[in-house]
Amino acid sequence: MHRAAPPTTFISSIGGWGWLWHIPLRESTSVGLVIPVEQVREVKSSEEALEKYFLRRCSEIPILDRLLENARYCEDSFHVIRDYSYRPIRLAGPGFFLIGDAAAFVDPIFSVGVPIGMFSGYLSAWTVDRSFRDPRRTEQNRAMFESQFRGRLELARSLALPRYGAEVNASDLARRAIQVESSIEQELMFAASTVITRNENFLGMVQDVEGRQVTSERFQTLDEIIF
Repeated sequence: MHRAAPPTTFISSIGGWGWLWHIPLRESTSVGLVIPVEQVREVKSSEEALEKYFLRRCSEIPILDRLLENARYCEDSFHVIRDYSYRPIRLAGPGFFLIGDAAAFVDPIFSVGVPIGMFSGYLSAWTVDRSFRDPRRTEQNRAMFESQFRGRLELARSLALPRYGAEVNASDLARRAIQVESSIEQELMFAASTVITRNENFLGMVQDVEGRQVTSERFQTLDEIIF
């Protein structure tokens, strides 16, 4: 499939909770590996440099090795970023609202940046409009903004981060947020989380039996796709 229509954007699990991306850009291709901190420490304690480890893993991972077989590595392009996920203590206050990536960054695995940016922008505009209409309700409107926005952020975190949304750890905020999503949106969440081995996170948030039965026969897993 990837040979029939190059270049190919490819995102996949690499075992455990790690994952990778292969994203063609205009003049180069971005390739990244997301791995546990403990694994990084193991590499650092060995004689292998992180850059060499990265290149070796790229050549060992099925499909990714074929996508890169004719590629040339760009020297000095290797970077390590730790703890890139963040969220603030406050999302709104007198005279300000934090929206989009200024408010929080979860994980690029589900590409939720644009939906969260649009949702928080709409929500902040609604809050400002309602507060101008009735200034006495400003604090209440701002509290609603924070509650709704934190629910969406928590839902994104619970879907993306490993074991974060496991049944025993899924927060009530994430569980409440997913209940207001449509059945189609829940199906998409389940399908996407299954592809990257995060479906236990989804099932941990959906408590009703009907919700747990969504879409299992309506998509193909990577094991069923022939490359």
